[in-house]
Amino acid sequence: MLCKKNLELYMKNQNIIKENAKLREKATYLNEENKVLLALLRTSSSSLQEKETTTTATTTTHYESC
Repeated sequence: MLCKKNLELYMKNQNIIKENAKLREKATYLNEENKVLLALLRTSSSSLQEKETTTTATTTTHYESC
């Protein structure tokens, strides 16, 4: 009876270990994807800021010359 219970617990534990490995792999993948997306967002944000700065400088220069 005790041996059967130990076997059941062992099998459940093995399943949990396998599921944890799958979840860890998925978390790693999602973390890498998030890093890539964040880098793209920062690049995009930086480009927008540069355009905004250029537009502001051009507009300011235009009004100052009038």
